[in-house]
Amino acid sequence: MYIGALFLVAGFALLWQSTTLLLAVQVVFAGAHLLVTLHEEPGLRKRFGLSYKNYCHDVSRWLPCARL
Repeated sequence: MYIGALFLVAGFALLWQSTTLLLAVQVVFAGAHLLVTLHEEPGLRKRFGLSYKNYCHDVSRWLPCARL
């Protein structure tokens, strides 16, 4: 969801040729990355243990492609 919303805003930034909006996308992405890595993922590791660790090994964090 984070990436989809950021791509949408980045698309509008390119359409409107707005460097301010592109900067905002970068700042929001940095915030989302910190939220995910510092808050969400530790909770998931604690809750699901080894199965979450295996999931993280098989699936990339931000791009919808499997790691091989």
